[in-house]
Amino acid sequence: MNVAIVGYGVEGHSSYEYWTKLGHVVTIHDAKPDLELPAGAKSVLGEHYLEGLDRYDLIVRTPGLMPYRIETKAPITTATREFFDHCPAPIIGVTGTKGKGTTVSFIESILREAGQTVWLGGNIGTPMLDFLPKVKPADVVVLELSSFQLIDLHKSPHVAVHLMMVEDHLDTHRDFAEYQAAKANIFSHQKPEDVAVFVATNTYAAQNVELSPAGTRRSVSIVPSVSADCYVRDNDIYFANQKIMSAREVHLLGRFNLENVCAAIAAVWDYVSDPAVISRGISAFRGLPHRMELVAAVNGVQFVDDAIAVNPEASLAAIGSFTDPVIAILGGKDKKMSYEAYCRDLAKIKPKQVIVMGEIADTLATGLRKHGYKHVVHVTDMHEAVVYAARQAKSGDVVLLAPGTSSFDMYKDFAAKGREFQDAVQALRGKQ
Repeated sequence: MNVAIVGYGVEGHSSYEYWTKLGHVVTIHDAKPDLELPAGAKSVLGEHYLEGLDRYDLIVRTPGLMPYRIETKAPITTATREFFDHCPAPIIGVTGTKGKGTTVSFIESILREAGQTVWLGGNIGTPMLDFLPKVKPADVVVLELSSFQLIDLHKSPHVAVHLMMVEDHLDTHRDFAEYQAAKANIFSHQKPEDVAVFVATNTYAAQNVELSPAGTRRSVSIVPSVSADCYVRDNDIYFANQKIMSAREVHLLGRFNLENVCAAIAAVWDYVSDPAVISRGISAFRGLPHRMELVAAVNGVQFVDDAIAVNPEASLAAIGSFTDPVIAILGGKDKKMSYEAYCRDLAKIKPKQVIVMGEIADTLATGLRKHGYKHVVHVTDMHEAVVYAARQAKSGDVVLLAPGTSSFDMYKDFAAKGREFQDAVQALRGKQ
């Protein structure tokens, strides 16, 4: 069979190895003309990489390339579709606009604490096709699933988790309806014996769960006035009115992370229902890089890296989670969406200072001033942002990187932006 791997990123590497080992003739198609390819690999590189795909028996789409951009009569699949077709173990899948990586990590930690063999992948960690041959029926697979992976998925996880969802990725999806429909796929192919977990306070998660045929639905909420199956009350976490643990045992910054904890508990309940085991699993997880990560304290000022906050809601949640004065570093790629509400709500929070950079810097500065907020300054790069923030900050303040949009205008990804923030902070420490 002649197979085309369209898009040769991390998952593309994995897909090439997978279909090559199955004995197929594999050709790599990618827009970048100067890729480093495996020895002897056939390829079509450059701006015309999407042409001539009809000659293949199978097209393997990379997640970031939307199906509507591929014009071919050949069948199209993805690594995610292939994994779901051949995985012998039950799958717990998690989607949402923010919190996916943290939630799957909580789930993995709880299951491992219970002695379960767990495989973590999807939009995090090891590409799923790399570990597929090792998965046993008695294992549990935990996948972080993006809208790009879900948009053409034809099966749903045994346990599907839908976290908070807001407008995002409209620079890739044709509209918000397509984005929501992609997320809904985590539920739409479930079976009556499956489990659907959703954030009760999020309109879109609540709408999408109605598409699930799952016989068990579990809601989560950290809002005291909202009834849910897993919830927080008086700084304790409950499932089905049974106290599981104290919120103080969660070692992550930001109250919004308690929502991720609740989602993880609801997801694993059929596998682990011992509060002591769940509590140890949650407590053992200390966070992922660039997710409300305390980088250092310099002269009494906390420098926190939340580079993963690549949408307005995540940025606002991060800024609003601190009681100490916040100097916020914001900005990045223009996602071709409205930032009006972001600027309005940010002005209401009233950070001590806002530092803006990147493509949307002027948009944010103008929007903030429109809503009466004047403590905003424009910088050209991360080093300048951190140095300026350090000069403005006093002991007890927080300098927070929470971009509010993606980082692709100046960086490879959010992690690269976070690393540059951390490097700039460490340079400050060296001058103490």
